[in-house]
Amino acid sequence: MLTILGKVVYENLDITFDSCTYWSDSTIVLGWLKTSPSLLKTFVCNRVAEIQEIAPNIKWKHISTKTNPADLLSRGVTPNELLESNLWWHGPSWLSEDSTVWPISNESTPSLPEFKVVTKTHISTCSSSFDFDKYSDLSKMERIVAYCLRFKNNSLKPREEGLTGPLRAAEIKGAFFWFNKNCPKCVIH
Repeated sequence: MLTILGKVVYENLDITFDSCTYWSDSTIVLGWLKTSPSLLKTFVCNRVAEIQEIAPNIKWKHISTKTNPADLLSRGVTPNELLESNLWWHGPSWLSEDSTVWPISNESTPSLPEFKVVTKTHISTCSSSFDFDKYSDLSKMERIVAYCLRFKNNSLKPREEGLTGPLRAAEIKGAFFWFNKNCPKCVIH
């Protein structure tokens, strides 16, 4: 609303501005305006994109609720009190001063609840160098894998610690688990 109103005022007044500052008492909105619209959920993304398109060079600052004239109406001010209110008619006193004496806005971005939840899925495919058609059954293939794993493990140890001789039951079981983990979609005839 503010950006649309500002655009209408700017287009209908014969005034040139060096700079323009808009104020909001919502730190969440200010956080959204500092964020790329593509990172926000659809509704907020559309509003932020519209604001950034209408007013691309506008500075946005935070105004506290106490000094925000728009909040007077939500605080239950009577019409007579509104008529007498200097804040309502002239804004906060510091606003008519040089911008160097304006309150310093907290520049930290709050936690933004309207961020999109982005999920990533990684798919990996396993291509095996095993030619499964060469082997007649699973037990033969388990023994071959067990010997390959033994070779790999032995190559990482000193020679005297390496295993030799016939395969142990634990090695065949380990080959079975390796085979199921690394080749889950392989078909054995």
